[in-house]
Amino acid sequence: MLAVGSMVMYGKNGVCSVKEIVDKKIGKAVLQYYVLQPAYKSGLTFFVPVGQESELKMQQVLSADEIHALIRKMPTLKEFEIEDERERRDAFETLIAQGDRDNLVRIIKTIYKLRQQRQSCGKKLCARDEQIYAQAQKILYDEFAVVLDIEPDQVVPMIINAIES
Repeated sequence: MLAVGSMVMYGKNGVCSVKEIVDKKIGKAVLQYYVLQPAYKSGLTFFVPVGQESELKMQQVLSADEIHALIRKMPTLKEFEIEDERERRDAFETLIAQGDRDNLVRIIKTIYKLRQQRQSCGKKLCARDEQIYAQAQKILYDEFAVVLDIEPDQVVPMIINAIES
């Protein structure tokens, strides 16, 4: 069981804090729920049944050491090669929901490269690719910011500095 105050990744919702654990009566049964509050979205609350964390894509945030190891590994992670827009969108949405950080990095790298290619031809990314790109960045960078105790807008410069040094 997670402790109150724990930081977790909650699927596509990103980093959340376990604010409390409450009992809720559902019919005749009394069930326990985690009350989650997103780190960077005030006013939002999620109730997650205790014991269903893995089915609902809830996992512990990475440690600072794990984040630094991931940053060092970023240059070696390969982009996905999915040409079809619909297939790419479906694959990326599934991968984002799974919350694997390596795959989030690969999604970001893939769409960044695709954006560069399209811009060189005077074109823009499709709107869904832009949304997926922003979502993957927000999930990953918010986790980095919370764990490393920095502001979210400091994450990209920190990553660039770490990779270049």
